[in-house]
Amino acid sequence: MSDQFIIDNKNYFLGKDIDGKEHSIRELQDIILEMLLEFDRVCRKNNIPYAMAFGTALGLVNYGGFIPWDDDADIAVMYEDVPRLIEALKKDLGEDYYFHCFETDDKYYPIIPTMKIRKKNTYVKETNSLHLPNRCKGDGLYLDVCAFMGVPENDLEHRKLIKYSKRKMPWLVFFNSYLHINMKRMKSIFANQYQHLVIKLTRMIKNFMIFFLKLVLERWKIVKKKKK
Repeated sequence: MSDQFIIDNKNYFLGKDIDGKEHSIRELQDIILEMLLEFDRVCRKNNIPYAMAFGTALGLVNYGGFIPWDDDADIAVMYEDVPRLIEALKKDLGEDYYFHCFETDDKYYPIIPTMKIRKKNTYVKETNSLHLPNRCKGDGLYLDVCAFMGVPENDLEHRKLIKYSKRKMPWLVFFNSYLHINMKRMKSIFANQYQHLVIKLTRMIKNFMIFFLKLVLERWKIVKKKKK
């Protein structure tokens, strides 16, 4: 069945397992295809739209299937559909699969893809650019599910959003990934600190305005006296 989806003009190999048997990426793609079909079944049953993303989408366009050397699959869903997707997976995902996401497991890293659909009785040693290990229970082969959000059409607001995201990202990485501080707890802490900061800044601005007005009035009085 997978031959109609996978184009492979060359053998690409992943390496050897603990028994010394060599495995090809083609074998991995067969399993990924099964997982994609299962995800498709759940989404169709629950009327949840999705699309292939990133390298997976490029594979569909350029190869009519997988990129021959691609060893994963990326799926895009709309951010507002994530709660519905979680409930659908809890209810309808096949018994050979499980999933990880921050909404259901506080140990899940919030800065990596929104969700991972994993296959039972498989194992993969996950690596990423930030060298973050999997802290959730289970290291099965996975699909990456990424939530997509709309952005402001106004160019200035768009740049502000990007700047805000870049400013927050290093703190998320540092506190959650390296200090292992729970993100939900951090959110409440930052929310309280933000309220205190707003109050403090409001007072500072108020005091500055009073000082500035006094300075202007004094200056105006001095100028007025000189004119007399």
